[in-house]
Parts: sequence; structure tokens; C-alpha cells
Amino acid sequence: MIRPILAFDDPYRAAEDFVSAGWQLDFSQPPESGDPLCGVSLCGSSVLLGVTEGYVDEALLPHLGAGVTLYINLPPGRLREVYENHRRFSPTEPAVQPWGDTAFEVSIAGYRFMLAAAPELGRPRLELRFGEVESVSSLMREVAAWGRGRGLRVWPDEWLTPQE
Repeated sequence: MIRPILAFDDPYRAAEDFVSAGWQLDFSQPPESGDPLCGVSLCGSSVLLGVTEGYVDEALLPHLGAGVTLYINLPPGRLREVYENHRRFSPTEPAVQPWGDTAFEVSIAGYRFMLAAAPELGRPRLELRFGEVESVSSLMREVAAWGRGRGLRVWPDEWLTPQE
């Protein structure tokens, strides 16, 4: 598992932004601990929110997060809810990506995220019918012929009879 540490001037304020978008605050080290660090998560994916001081060269501060997008996988059916929770950060509209996931992009506290859900596969409907063996056998023969025509190994026609 990769758990990135994102650098902020104030990780506690950044944590408030994430929580306002529906992220869970997993922990928050007290500021006086000497290790100002927060952990936030969304649907099982987590990031750490740390400080820039002592970790990021001052010349690089304007470029934090440049060129990086953190991809978060969402459970099926949660995309719309998560999108609505992120509206205050002006996300892009959810769109189907070339690889099939539906995703939107959003910037939170200067870091870019792509939040995506795989397509929901509907529960296949199984229908049991009696007395239609010949029509099923006929359909299976048709499918077998189609497969053979494409060089696929399929069941032989002699297996596709009402007796078999």
C-alpha cells in the first residue's frame, strides 16, 4: 500500500478541508508533539498531511503537488455521493474514462485527486424455463457455429441435442 505524505504550511487546516468534503479524520498529532501530522481517508484510501517546514525547500513551495494526481478508487455506487461532498472544491463533472471507470477530478488544498468508480455490473438475471430444451439447444448450436467460424474451440454439435 502506498500512503503519500502531502506537505502543507498548516496540516490541521488542510485536514479541515478534507473532512468538509466527507473524508474521515483518522488521527491528528497534537501541534506541540513536535510531529505535526494528520491522517485522513476516503473509502479505504488514506493520505498523511504533514508540514512543509524542514521537508520542502522554500524555492519549491509554489510547486507542491505539480504534475501529480492521486487516484482514489471508490466502491460501486458511491461516486455520486462523494462527488456531491466535493462540490465546494469545484470538481470536474463525472465522466466515463477510456478505461471504463467513471471519474471526476478535484483539487483540495492544492493537491489534485481523481476519484473514480468502476462500472457497476448489474446482477445477472437468471430465468429457469422448462419445456424449451430444443430452442436452447438451437441457440447453443448457433453460438458454437459462430465460435468455430472465428477459430475458437467450442462444444461439438452432437452434444447440443435434447438428449444430451
